[in-house]
Amino acid sequence: MMIEEAMDRNLAEHAAHLHRGLPNAIVTDTGDLLVADSGLEDDTFNLAAAARFTSENATERIEQAVRAVQATGRPFSWWVGPASTPANLGDLLTSAGLPASESETGMWRDLTDLPEIPPTGRLDIRPVTTPEDLADFAAVLAANWDPVPLEKSSLLVKRRVCAY
Repeated sequence: MMIEEAMDRNLAEHAAHLHRGLPNAIVTDTGDLLVADSGLEDDTFNLAAAARFTSENATERIEQAVRAVQATGRPFSWWVGPASTPANLGDLLTSAGLPASESETGMWRDLTDLPEIPPTGRLDIRPVTTPEDLADFAAVLAANWDPVPLEKSSLLVKRRVCAY
């Protein structure tokens, strides 16, 4: 698998994997598009991603996806990743009334040639296993918003509870 494809799939799964355990959330993966609907009024958690359309069907598939998501009445975002197709997907989305609003940077490195760096002992990675750990984790995630909308705070807690 190419790194770009892996990055796209990781982003889509990151957005959708916990939705599968929430009672009001729906994940639809048609093979050429993943749509995650959290059931909340927030485009942070309602999205389309991992588009693998052809040049021939892209316009029609975009129209179908937009109609389906708009029928929920909830806001959503569409993530265009490095392996999204066709190559002009961003332009097609803009033409469909979905202009780009922000971007994120992805990083990768070939792990076969890492330099030797001694551990510093300053990083402790551990699973969340208690309600207090969960609250600490949710507080870190909630720092992305100011102020934190109630639905984001609530979903962050629900998402982490489902991860147990």
